[in-house]
Amino acid sequence: PEKELVPYPRAPRGNGRGRPLPEVEARFQAMKEVRNRHAVALGIERGTLLPNWALQALADDPPSTRAEFEAVEGIRRWQAGIVADDLLETLKKTG
Repeated sequence: PEKELVPYPRAPRGNGRGRPLPEVEARFQAMKEVRNRHAVALGIERGTLLPNWALQALADDPPSTRAEFEAVEGIRRWQAGIVADDLLETLKKTG
């Protein structure tokens, strides 16, 4: 009988996270601008300075101190040394 048929399992689409909340998106965009300015000034690729996944992690769970910023998995000390203070200031402004 048709009622006993099990549907074919579907693979999840995307990363499963869905669209971020507006305030998270605002933090992410503001931090991208700061990151991009630093990258241009240094003459390096934006993603080399700080990849988007790292910015998204910071936007999702914003640190309030330099130590919390540096504790985000995958962020290296040299990256934090360049952008941490400006990004923390941006996070304070954007909430």
